[in-house]
Amino acid sequence: MWARLRALLQKEPQPALQLQREALVDLLLLGMYVDHRLSVAETDVIHDQLLDMPWESGMALSIYIQSNMPRIRTAYENLPARWQLLQSIRDRLATPDARRDAYQKLQEFLAVDGIAQGEQELLTQVRTVLGLSR
Repeated sequence: MWARLRALLQKEPQPALQLQREALVDLLLLGMYVDHRLSVAETDVIHDQLLDMPWESGMALSIYIQSNMPRIRTAYENLPARWQLLQSIRDRLATPDARRDAYQKLQEFLAVDGIAQGEQELLTQVRTVLGLSR
């Protein structure tokens, strides 16, 4: 799954802006929680696997992920917090193309092991917040 996440983050088109990259990382991390299988070991693996993703921030990707994990966990467990996170992601994905691309990458990522009910609910929420039609 980690190799798949890494491949999706490196797949063309690459988000042009750092804020879009951060939004995509947040979206995919949230997607990881939906299947109820994220562990501390998996978190460590994601740090290792994503380090070569294009990243133009003053903060290393591993630090970004580590600092955002509490927000992601809260969004996973709390629906109002999830809506806030999704709205933040929407705002950072400033164009319709960026939103469609991020949604498609999330959909591909979740489909790796089949899309469970909770994952389908997340996809519906993301599609709604991002303003995407079916």
